[in-house]
Amino acid sequence: MKIWFDKTATHQSLPHQAADCPCPTSSRQLDRELAEDMQTGTFEQARSLYVRQYDQERWLVCHPIGAGKIIVLDQAAYGFLQQFQLPRTLLQMVQLAPDWPLKTIETAITVLLSAGILQNVCATTPPYSWIQDDCLTVWMHITNACNLRCSYCYLDKTSDHMADDTAHRSMDAVFRSARKHNIKAVELKYAGGEASLFMPRVMTIHDYAAQLAQDCGISLGATLLTNGVVLSQRAIEDLKARQIRVMISLDGLDAYHDSQRPFLNGHGSSRYVLRTIERLLANALLPHISITVSSRNLEGLPQLMAYVLARNMPFTISYYRQNECSAHLRDLRFAEERMITAMRSVFNVIEQQLPQRSLLGYLLDRTHVSLRSNRTC
Repeated sequence: MKIWFDKTATHQSLPHQAADCPCPTSSRQLDRELAEDMQTGTFEQARSLYVRQYDQERWLVCHPIGAGKIIVLDQAAYGFLQQFQLPRTLLQMVQLAPDWPLKTIETAITVLLSAGILQNVCATTPPYSWIQDDCLTVWMHITNACNLRCSYCYLDKTSDHMADDTAHRSMDAVFRSARKHNIKAVELKYAGGEASLFMPRVMTIHDYAAQLAQDCGISLGATLLTNGVVLSQRAIEDLKARQIRVMISLDGLDAYHDSQRPFLNGHGSSRYVLRTIERLLANALLPHISITVSSRNLEGLPQLMAYVLARNMPFTISYYRQNECSAHLRDLRFAEERMITAMRSVFNVIEQQLPQRSLLGYLLDRTHVSLRSNRTC
């Protein structure tokens, strides 16, 4: 019996995750409860399971409104799961499968419980109804200014920026709210415009937030969302010293990137972005790559994905959405079939260079399928 599942801890925050998706970014460990359930519980399949046969030997199973995790079962494990169409205790399963060691049965039940595939019908509390977010994510809009004029951007560029007193009062409010609601972690997203144009201000804000976090006993994480054009060596060292993650937009190599992310004067920005990425890697600061797909860069996506995977960088794929600022640019829009064909080529590249990390949070736009969902993203 074999069960494949993602063992990545769900409390590990992804840079893109809280920006567009309302799903929880953390969950509490259920190990103690599962151990207690094992001896006294009666187990059955959760309702609303999604089950799909992948090939002749494997099945995909998910409980999207439970734990939200996807697991893969071989034939023996699928047969084991089918036994729970009726309520079963551990003792009954031992009697039904006398050739399997007790440890194997206990482990299988534990895995299925933790994935939300099984539920304990004797439990007084639904297994995931009590889980709530314990991380507060805050988008800090540092400025409207930007040195690029990306074709699909939804923001009108101005010189407006966040004043120091506004930033301090915002941080005060964030941690006041976190303490009030017993939040254990705060995640900051420094964005714009182009936040890196105001790096001293970003550092000042972050240092103030770090002090508040220490005073409140709350953990702090942060990500700089940047186009990657102007990150100096000093800025990189400051980011690394403060453990601020970096998310860089890269839509292709060379002309494919330049076609939708030019400077104000129309010149391409790709060589500056690629230089920054290599500089970050040289400083042991692994950037997260944000890829926006439009009709302009479809053909260049396989080459871009090979570049990203060769450097073992995490990535996010998003798809162009028309907005008020880009509605007049018809060449950004793509026909569905053309987009599907291009993405199949991308997935072929990924299949040939599978990274060690889970891809469940990266392949679907504005979605994290390794987390529970009780509403659309």
